[in-house]
Amino acid sequence: MVRIEAKVNPRIKSLGDLAKWTPPELRTVRDRIDAQFRTNERRLFASEGASGGGRWLPNKEPYRTFKRKRGKRKVMQFDGDLRKGLTQKGHRDHVATFGNTPKRGPFVRVGTRNVVAAFHAPAINNPLRNKSLPVRDPLQMTHAQERTLVGVWAEYMIKTKLPRIFRVLQASAPSRG
Repeated sequence: MVRIEAKVNPRIKSLGDLAKWTPPELRTVRDRIDAQFRTNERRLFASEGASGGGRWLPNKEPYRTFKRKRGKRKVMQFDGDLRKGLTQKGHRDHVATFGNTPKRGPFVRVGTRNVVAAFHAPAINNPLRNKSLPVRDPLQMTHAQERTLVGVWAEYMIKTKLPRIFRVLQASAPSRG
């Protein structure tokens, strides 16, 4: 049987204090996650949903004809605001924020303020879902893309937080003598 005990240095209230994220750390993670998210979204719009695991349903007639007459052919792209809000850093609709709440801890949020995204998104708890429109999730991702975004968070955690925790544990370990 193995027994591991850790005595926390009294100068530190808890190991949880070491794992807290500072605004500069969250900003770094947010920027990396946002860059990867925007790359995924550019691919998603270029492939009309295929890069996210399933091609978006085509437009219905007469809307397809209406768009064609105006030189617009791609699904989910009429004036380009939805695409730009999801793919362009600094666009008025693009969202890339971070924070830290007492109950849930640190978070990063990326996406768009453009309500057109909600009109097409799946209907689970979505009061804005327009049931006359086909479901074309502008935020769909493959499992590999999801793992990449989670991996950014995990990689930063492993590189910055765990070493700090281990150093404190080593410093507070009883000396062998």
